[in-house]
Amino acid sequence: MLAILRKSFGRDGKTNTQLDKIMNIFFDKGYIGAMPYDEYPMNKKGESYAIVNTDNKKGVHWLACYRDKNKVYVYDSYGRILDRLVPDFCSALKGNGFQIIQSNHNIDQGEKAQDCGLRSVSWLLCCKNLGVSEAMTI
Repeated sequence: MLAILRKSFGRDGKTNTQLDKIMNIFFDKGYIGAMPYDEYPMNKKGESYAIVNTDNKKGVHWLACYRDKNKVYVYDSYGRILDRLVPDFCSALKGNGFQIIQSNHNIDQGEKAQDCGLRSVSWLLCCKNLGVSEAMTI
């Protein structure tokens, strides 16, 4: 999946606008946008897909978020512990009654790679097409 995305959209870093355009190709409903973590809509109802930045001012690193009911599944291509990476985001989610479920802690992205946005797209496509249980093993 990632190889296909790279072939079509390149390996470079992506802005929220670029990610929105890519996601809108694959998701006709449920995609709520690419945004800084502090703009994540806590009150959105139902199933949703989002790409969230670890910084609330300038872009640093993209995370994929899939929400189903009161659970938010999060993928970080570096496999870091979310409570340390984005503590304010985690606190806000928990404070709004969400359970955070992090994908595995495997490091999928190389140190010099800049394709965390495409990796997030790829993970969300796996959630959509294969199910969140399968995506969590990636």
